[in-house]
Amino acid sequence: MNKQTVLWPLLAAIVFLGCFACQKPGEIRPISDSKKEAQLEPMVAELRRLYGAAKTERDRRAACLKAIDGRLIDRAGPVSKVDQIFGTHFASELPDKGEAIKHGFILFADQLSLPPRPDGRAEGISYSGSYLDIDYDTNGAIQNYYISNLHKGGSRRIDGKEPMSVAELQRLYEFAKSESERREVALQAIDEGVIQTFGPVNISMFDAIFGTHLASQLPTKKEMKRVGIVDFVSSVPASPNVGGRAEAIGQNGWFMSVEYDYKGNIQNYYLTNIHK
Repeated sequence: MNKQTVLWPLLAAIVFLGCFACQKPGEIRPISDSKKEAQLEPMVAELRRLYGAAKTERDRRAACLKAIDGRLIDRAGPVSKVDQIFGTHFASELPDKGEAIKHGFILFADQLSLPPRPDGRAEGISYSGSYLDIDYDTNGAIQNYYISNLHKGGSRRIDGKEPMSVAELQRLYEFAKSESERREVALQAIDEGVIQTFGPVNISMFDAIFGTHLASQLPTKKEMKRVGIVDFVSSVPASPNVGGRAEAIGQNGWFMSVEYDYKGNIQNYYLTNIHK
């Protein structure tokens, strides 16, 4: 099983968040003369416009989800499509032959910035909010991607209306009729801070929303962690797998993967439609 099912997002975030340079959320950098917007295929041009016009974290993420659902972002697809939509430059920054895979990410939330210190040096600030993490190879082909809001193990709630209750999230998920509606409930649970790694938050909270039974199947101290999955296509949860691995029930469509320890505390999570 590939690395997303052993929840590499936390490790990957630690490795690249401190060193990868990305543009401000929603910023569309100029593309080269040979790829002017008029020459973009209609769906790419529309998503580029939609993302550039987005004013909020949720709206930017929604544009990204449209790109994935429309298969403009897909495994083995060109990372240059990502560049065209989001104004990134991944295709011109391919990994070296010995590197094989390179990590990139796109932040959807506005980031906090501090004025320079008296000595002129900038203060280091951790990234925040939801983002798309993407892996691509030396040929510029996408190998993996996921959506999360964990940065160095932490996340934050999106500011807005009063927090949504677990009972309301449970009701919304129970009555959701489609894959996209189930996915939206999961994103709401994350945005509301109901599903997070601080607190700590017990896996029973996850069970209450999605109808899983992960709290009754905790890993042993020796095993340390397990991974559970909720498949948004069928809405049927997969059983946790010993050794921190889990198989998605379906072979296509979106799912959420969650990692929890022997105390039942949530350690990691992400959403993707990339399967084994």
